[in-house]
Amino acid sequence: MKQELIKKSIAHWERMYKWVEKQKPDDIICAYKMVDAIGECWSGKHCPLCLEYFRFNTEDNGDCTRCPLFKAGHGCEAGPWIDVNCAFTWGEWLEAAQKMIKTLEELK
Repeated sequence: MKQELIKKSIAHWERMYKWVEKQKPDDIICAYKMVDAIGECWSGKHCPLCLEYFRFNTEDNGDCTRCPLFKAGHGCEAGPWIDVNCAFTWGEWLEAAQKMIKTLEELK
């Protein structure tokens, strides 16, 4: 199951990456624009790993420490995801997303 979730996460990031490649690199990022266009963004509510290991809006919210990314030392608070989330332009987002995809691929 873990490998399947990692594959789904890579596909999720690749879909976002392909969409962002069509944006102007100097434009300011907007998650809402991405969701409107492709139905997903880099929020945990769209991440297959987060959806499995962190249960949103439940009394027993999950624990990110079970996530393969977290276990590999790449938790969202300090890993490549934070660089994506802190990107200001689509160009910066692409650079950070490349690192995120590479990190996920290393987990396979």
